[in-house]
Amino acid sequence: MEFRQGEACRQLFRRRPQNPDQCFCSAAACQCERRRRWQAAKRQSDPDYRENQKRAQKAWAERHPDYWRAYREQHPE
Repeated sequence: MEFRQGEACRQLFRRRPQNPDQCFCSAAACQCERRRRWQAAKRQSDPDYRENQKRAQKAWAERHPDYWRAYREQHPE
């Protein structure tokens, strides 16, 4: 078995034989980074996905109109 270093967490992990190009381990930091990269690539390459994400973000903001005001009050820095 081959050990590799996680892209985000830098911890050694044993890659799965089914996925020879595996770069991320199961650690939360690695999984968050993997998801973040996938979403960024998807937004770049898929206009439907990009538009859907924009609509979802706008809908969330309309349902939570005071979120950022309250956040700024609680986090003045």
